[in-house]
Amino acid sequence: MEPILDCHAHIFPDRIAAKAVQSIGRYYGLPMACSGDLMDMLSARLAAGITHSVLFATATRPDQAMPINRFMADCCHSHPGLTALGTVHPGMPEKDVDAALDQLGALGLAGIKLHPDFQQVAADDPFVIRVAKRLGPGRVLLLHAGDPKSDLSHPDRIRRLAEACPGTRFIAAHLGGYSLWRQSAHALAACPNVWIDTSSSLAFLAPGEAADIMRGFGLDRVLFGTDYPMWTPRDEVRRLRALPLTEKEKQAVLWSNGARLFCQKPTV
Repeated sequence: MEPILDCHAHIFPDRIAAKAVQSIGRYYGLPMACSGDLMDMLSARLAAGITHSVLFATATRPDQAMPINRFMADCCHSHPGLTALGTVHPGMPEKDVDAALDQLGALGLAGIKLHPDFQQVAADDPFVIRVAKRLGPGRVLLLHAGDPKSDLSHPDRIRRLAEACPGTRFIAAHLGGYSLWRQSAHALAACPNVWIDTSSSLAFLAPGEAADIMRGFGLDRVLFGTDYPMWTPRDEVRRLRALPLTEKEKQAVLWSNGARLFCQKPTV
């Protein structure tokens, strides 16, 4: 069986998982498919044939960032086939942001996840630019992209961020912009340091349209993401495999593109 890398999975500590998942479901007005805790995610990915997962959670308060980062590190140390991203919050003092970024290596975290809309900070805000420049080429900054309720994560903002930080690698989630799929691909395709993922997109697009968007952006920079716990990983793998892409193209999205980003040791 060919390996599969899921670059977009949210998990939460057991004691808050149900509350966190309910909150996400209310915000997006969507039923949540899974429970959001680590053991459920591991079971769901096994059923889907996923061999490697990239985990994260978003700090919605400044005091949540370091506990989240330690939790993510503990998960990765306890189970094989896991990579995690840390988080920071725009309300943190600058020295605390620096400390969190300095600890990424010791914790074994591959980069940072930010959610501009949940964290109320524009993707091209000086705070985000500073974080991105601190990460440099050795780590990844993954951003939620696109929101019908806000323009804080608009793909044009992510394009400006990527242009301001050419040495940093970015992932713009949801094919570059949730609900803005065609627009996002056009806005971000010219940025060689931006990848996009398939999370929370394939369920809303016709297979041919999704394939056209991915090819138009550049299939060598498209990553597979389930957006667990919003969708079952098995369904997301099925949707990706149903796209009118060649088997080689599907395997690039399902594994090799993500492996180049996440299955190599950071350089810094």
